[in-house]
Amino acid sequence: MKRSVYSLVLSDDVIEAIDNMAYSLGTSRSNLINQILAEKVSLITPEKRMDNIFSQIEKLMFEECYQIQERQSDSLMYIRSSIKYKYRPTVRYSVELFRNSSDGIGQLKVTFRTQNQMLLKLIDGFFNLWTDLESTYLNDRISSLIEVGRFTRVFTSTSSDIGVAISEYIHTFDTALKQYFNNPNDISPIKDTYEKYLSNGITII
Repeated sequence: MKRSVYSLVLSDDVIEAIDNMAYSLGTSRSNLINQILAEKVSLITPEKRMDNIFSQIEKLMFEECYQIQERQSDSLMYIRSSIKYKYRPTVRYSVELFRNSSDGIGQLKVTFRTQNQMLLKLIDGFFNLWTDLESTYLNDRISSLIEVGRFTRVFTSTSSDIGVAISEYIHTFDTALKQYFNNPNDISPIKDTYEKYLSNGITII
């Protein structure tokens, strides 16, 4: 949605109230005024669209007992989950939504904060396994990147229910990750989990 600069004459009291509200919401004066006017004329802005998607993800992931962090950005949210391992590592799922749909819907970044080389080796082993599964079943229609202790996955197409689709993907990924840590040498449960996810219909790739 294109943006331009416009000159408006507003009362100082209104601006003060807008600034206070914008600060409490963690957004800018311009963005808040834009949202208020858009709602008044029943127009869905990119910010409102992202907020609706994040609210749906938050509700669904909370019901699955994930730790949802308070959002500090219109386009980004963080979800945490813990792994049963001797160091009790925490995995963070970072969901970023793109304003420009030509770049895709958004992306997921999965990261671990650890310097333990044995753990990093296990993590990268799972990332490679997951990427191989997706490449095999989705015929290389995905865009992903593996770095040390980090996996990035771009979402390029989806059903209309984006929040549900992203939640299902994260939950499936997290379930498979925990299965891998239970027994890295047995990939059959992970394959079963992924096939079950696909059998429900591919809603996001």
